[in-house]
Amino acid sequence: MIMKILFASDLGFRYFDSYVGNEYIERAFSDLLPLFKQADFRILNFETPFATDDLVPITKSGPSTRALPEYIYALEVMGIDAVALANNHTGDFGDEGVRFVLEHLHSGGYPAFGAGENIGEAYLPHAFEKDGERVLVLRKRVWNSRKRKAGSCGIFSRQSGEIYKERKSGRRVCGGLFPRRK
Repeated sequence: MIMKILFASDLGFRYFDSYVGNEYIERAFSDLLPLFKQADFRILNFETPFATDDLVPITKSGPSTRALPEYIYALEVMGIDAVALANNHTGDFGDEGVRFVLEHLHSGGYPAFGAGENIGEAYLPHAFEKDGERVLVLRKRVWNSRKRKAGSCGIFSRQSGEIYKERKSGRRVCGGLFPRRK
């Protein structure tokens, strides 16, 4: 059995201050759709978090990027099956912003992984199943730009070596790109 998984990277609508409309979105992705349709499953790293005007960006060097919530339509056009959120912009609007992104994706029917209400949720992989075979996919960041505190939303940011050490020690931690549960 062959399972084709397409990984799309760094989609964002950073420079769009208003919604350009469904027709524009459909045209913008039309050349890519045949490729997306060939895959059994499609994963997208959503680089620019959904945010509304009432969400306040965190203080940081570099831009705090946002996409208007209406741009969720692009995920529908591309046929996205799951959204990876472990990236350097998911937390641009703090914990409230992370929660907004997660709620908006879930209300649209899109499972998200790599971020969560806490670090435990952020560690959870997403499962794809085809013909009785199951593949778990994990998304992680390679660095962490801010210190975590109790009650903070989680963004998976462990270094690969840390994951390996934790797995070797017998602790139940997800790691790698396609971890399998026994």
